Amino acid sequence: MTDASNIPAAKIRPRKRVSLMWLVPAAAFIAAAVLACNALFSEGVPIEIRFAQGHGIQVDDAVRYRGIRIGRITAVRLAADGRAVEIAARLDPSAREMAREGSRFWIVRPQVSIRGLSGLDTVIGANYINVRPGGGPFRDRFTGLEDPPHPAVVAPGSLTVTVTAPEKGRLRPGAPVAYREMAIGVVSRVALSRDAGSVTAEIYIAPENVPLIRRRTRFWRASGARLSAGFTGFDFQLDSVQGLIDGGVNISVPPDPGPSALPGHRFRLHDRPDPDWLAWRPALNLPGTEHAPLPRPVRIAATQEKRLLGWDRDVHRRGWVLPVDGGLLGPADLLGPAEAGGPVRLRLPEADHAVAVPAAPEPRGAGLVRLPFPHPYPAWPPERQRRPTGPEDTVVIGDPRQPSRFLSADRYIQNGDHWAVDPDLPFSDDWHGAAVVSDRDGAVIGFLLKDGDAVRAALLDGQAAHGTASHLKRQL
Repeated sequence: MTDASNIPAAKIRPRKRVSLMWLVPAAAFIAAAVLACNALFSEGVPIEIRFAQGHGIQVDDAVRYRGIRIGRITAVRLAADGRAVEIAARLDPSAREMAREGSRFWIVRPQVSIRGLSGLDTVIGANYINVRPGGGPFRDRFTGLEDPPHPAVVAPGSLTVTVTAPEKGRLRPGAPVAYREMAIGVVSRVALSRDAGSVTAEIYIAPENVPLIRRRTRFWRASGARLSAGFTGFDFQLDSVQGLIDGGVNISVPPDPGPSALPGHRFRLHDRPDPDWLAWRPALNLPGTEHAPLPRPVRIAATQEKRLLGWDRDVHRRGWVLPVDGGLLGPADLLGPAEAGGPVRLRLPEADHAVAVPAAPEPRGAGLVRLPFPHPYPAWPPERQRRPTGPEDTVVIGDPRQPSRFLSADRYIQNGDHWAVDPDLPFSDDWHGAAVVSDRDGAVIGFLLKDGDAVRAALLDGQAAHGTASHLKRQL
């Protein structure tokens, strides 16, 4: 018989239940929070901008970016110290990124200057605030600009460099930067140098004019007027009314301009140009009609054994050649013996040793040959090789790491089967064998040959480059 005292007693606990009466206020609270958040975000982002002058801006006037309305003015008041105007604005939720450190705000209004008219859309309509976005952390207080920043839009591919001068003179933001009386950029900022020993100005160059800014480019003040005295009396020259009033900057580019200037490169700002600067005529390649793809010459080293004064010695030559189907096309002094001598050995850029030339080169024009030679490079097609009928605008392409050079037709003098290059244009030995490409259709029409100080464009003959891999194997 089981002892009743050992049987555990059951414990009964009441089941807890959530009263439905609490669900109603909880749902109401959540709905109210959602509505409050929606209302808050729908009103946008509040910011405050401090200006020296209000320029007639009023409540409900627009805040714009890229020509569209992104916010509105909510209040206009005088600052507590009476020295500025404080403008409260609210940006649309989609324009929240405008409220970042580095953003610049200015009031757009009708303005008349020697450079022309601006803000004409506010002649009939109301003034408004424009913005250029920054990239810093979020903030809600800004100091507005009295004038639009320069340039108003920073285009991809543009260049900003710095010029230094002992004093400011008439330099000011917005002053033009010109080359041959053509505007190529603008002065974007003028300030004291960090050590207060000079004045620095940031120069913005438009993308299409960046090739003009080289290491040897010269900058000088556009005074607008120059007065000089000589044996025949006084000479007064007026450059431009704009330069006289605005105080812009002029540049000159020498025939040997040097490598391209990098962003932030510092130049000296001269008070006046040297007379030689005004006569400079460089040969640069500004953006224009592009023919893609462009040829990519290969730099090779050629070695030939020659007997001089009873002694055998190696003669070394370097230059550019163009890879074509089944071989290399270029100067005869690189791809074949220019004079009697031993066999020629070639070294390609990636090769660790020189290779003897396996076959005789084929003439392709005066001073040019095509050498059957195996190579690993993309071949320049024969349909993009031709002989020109007369001087034409060309682009000279050598080292792909350096800018190409544009030579207009008037820089050539036709002389039989070649064109002599203007002697005022300096070309170093590094340009020997560079491809001469027609600016009209992108065809290779010749190669640049340098012999001492003389530079000429050797022209291709009328036949297209030929030869195939099988043809090469037969010769080998």
